[in-house]
Amino acid sequence: MVETLVTHLAKKHSFWRQTVCRAGKPTICPYVKFLMGMKMLCYGVSGNAFVDYFQMGESTTRRCVSNLTKGIVCCRALANQYLRKPTKSDARNIVAMHERVHKIPGMMGSLDVTKVHWKNCPTAWKGQFQGREKVASIGLEAVVDNNLWFWHAAFGFLGTLNDINVWERSSLYESMIDGTHDELDFEFLVDGEVFDKLIYLVDGIYPPLTRFLSSESDPHTKLAYNFAQDQEAHRKDVERGFGVLKVKFLALMHPIHLHRKDDIYYMALASILMHNMMVEARVENDEEESEYLYNTLSATEAQTPGGLPVDDSEEMDELITEAQEEAF
Repeated sequence: MVETLVTHLAKKHSFWRQTVCRAGKPTICPYVKFLMGMKMLCYGVSGNAFVDYFQMGESTTRRCVSNLTKGIVCCRALANQYLRKPTKSDARNIVAMHERVHKIPGMMGSLDVTKVHWKNCPTAWKGQFQGREKVASIGLEAVVDNNLWFWHAAFGFLGTLNDINVWERSSLYESMIDGTHDELDFEFLVDGEVFDKLIYLVDGIYPPLTRFLSSESDPHTKLAYNFAQDQEAHRKDVERGFGVLKVKFLALMHPIHLHRKDDIYYMALASILMHNMMVEARVENDEEESEYLYNTLSATEAQTPGGLPVDDSEEMDELITEAQEEAF
């Protein structure tokens, strides 16, 4: 994976090539720059934390993560493979997998929205990006399947928007309106009846569309109760996807210190692209997702005895360290 990424980056930008400076000395090795950028993404900290180890200036560390994320997303060969929209062949494979795993015919995936905290949001923009969380944030809408592959990812929504407002501005919504999403449809059977509209599992805030399968808000019968229980359990694929993505790339979990919205956009999409690369390798090797990710996720979502979220960074680091020690 590292070799593939560095090779593609070197084709696009001289920053990722080993050259000689005007003093006749070799420049920093591309793999060292790549490792610096990945450490900043995966640990979610400033490059100053690794300056002594890498012997690299602060401005160079910022260039490493900026050129890494932008280079990965703008590389057409990588984006066409790992950020692609599903084809009809992909749709058939996804539906077959969900019917085998979840026993739900016609299921394309689970749809939901998560938000990332933008710490250095400009003061003039905070009214737009500061929602009910009382901090500036940016929304990410995604469709995730049971393998945790992100088939749809739209990033950059204002933090004041709720899920339904984000949906009304979504490219997935536009594809359903203009008819391009109909190209994925095919006929399938549900209890002997033929349907031809692929569906997404959503929560109760979304509108009652033919493509949306939401839970029963107030089940009165045992059948309705069982349906609500199964739907809410299978819909957790997207929550699991968000959690694993943020644990792999802690820069999305911790407050983001970048100033430019474009840099955050490239960081989020690059994280999703690399996550999909990992999912592809895991599925090809027929492996399960590492339990370490879920142990770490449980630690980061842990609560203090008083029931309040753990906000202190030192306590958070201790919880993550304990989870890592238990995993290994």
